[in-house]
Amino acid sequence: MQGTLDAVTIATRDSLSPESQKARQEIETTVDTKILAGAGESMLREPVRAGEDPLVLAEQWLKRAGTPDLLITVYQRESGASLDPRAKVRYLNQALQAAETDVQRVRVLPDLANLEFETGDNTAAERDARRLLDIASANPKFGNRDDLIHVGHTVLGRVALDRGEKTEAIS
Repeated sequence: MQGTLDAVTIATRDSLSPESQKARQEIETTVDTKILAGAGESMLREPVRAGEDPLVLAEQWLKRAGTPDLLITVYQRESGASLDPRAKVRYLNQALQAAETDVQRVRVLPDLANLEFETGDNTAAERDARRLLDIASANPKFGNRDDLIHVGHTVLGRVALDRGEKTEAIS
């Protein structure tokens, strides 16, 4: 893995050197998922040459590596770093798209449903709150199942109150 990190550092720090071009070519053409995952992870920590977006490169390499957990973490981190609630929702939607399992989806859905409500997208908030409840119902052995149900019902109640449906909000 250290060789991968060195290659990424070379490939991004000095993009005009022959070493960096060779390292970048190796990363771009490899089918080794460990190299791609390492490159994607380190891309988020290393300085990049002007004009390149480290998130775009990391996303590209992590997708090729088939590492949805890392990709979800990247999107969640970007969401947390953003001050714009709509950008937060975009990043969390990308994380949700990367999720392949219910375990991965429940890492994203609670925050996503709440942020969708907070940005005024009641339709999306209700949809994702219901998805959260469906996943919780289908997976009774989830350790955080009660929390998922609580968040799902809370978002649905907030949406109902926002629509002026007091009776629905209480039920």
